[in-house]
Amino acid sequence: KKKGTACSKRGEVTRELWEEIHLNPKRQEFLGIAPIRDDGTVLFGAIDIDVYKDRDLHKDLLAKIYKFKLPLVVCTTKSGGAHCYCFLSTPISAETMRNKLLEFASVMGYSKNSAGTDVEIFPKETKVLQEKGDIPSWINMPYPNGENTVRYALDNSQNPLSLEEFLDYAEKTRVTAEELEAIRPIKSDALYEGPPCLNNLCQTKFPEGSRNLALYNLCV
Repeated sequence: KKKGTACSKRGEVTRELWEEIHLNPKRQEFLGIAPIRDDGTVLFGAIDIDVYKDRDLHKDLLAKIYKFKLPLVVCTTKSGGAHCYCFLSTPISAETMRNKLLEFASVMGYSKNSAGTDVEIFPKETKVLQEKGDIPSWINMPYPNGENTVRYALDNSQNPLSLEEFLDYAEKTRVTAEELEAIRPIKSDALYEGPPCLNNLCQTKFPEGSRNLALYNLCV
């Protein structure tokens, strides 16, 4: 995983800030945004999948997003992993977004319990304690340096999208809070009354390197 130096600042994220810092090819400072707002709601969330050895990661994610009809946009990361963004047109509670993204990650075979998979869900918090000076966790934004970047969105055919194409694509994938809550990915009943994550993995596949952990959990 490639790492950099980070700091957190409070303040309004303006168009000028995007243009002067994040999209500026002459700058080496980039923006990360915390999805959760002061009232505990979000307008976007993300699944951060740190899998670097799987060259087919993005292809696999796009295929499963299409298969299960998930409202997710896949973006590459600087280390070769993926950020799967979910964009909303109406706000939803951070807790509901977290639960939905955990469900989506599980049905795609990239749950937090999968061996060899490092998965984070954003928002990480379900509320912000302003009186205690809470600074919520943030996620790096795509398209640092504008078009001159290795962090970009992919369409359904795994083609890189320009910044303008990404914005259009993100708009098209947006759903309302009600639509998001209504999404129920197809699940397998291979294990009668078994946990959803294992049933989903039985339908898709167990990730490479998860044999021992998978067999243990199946036996349990």
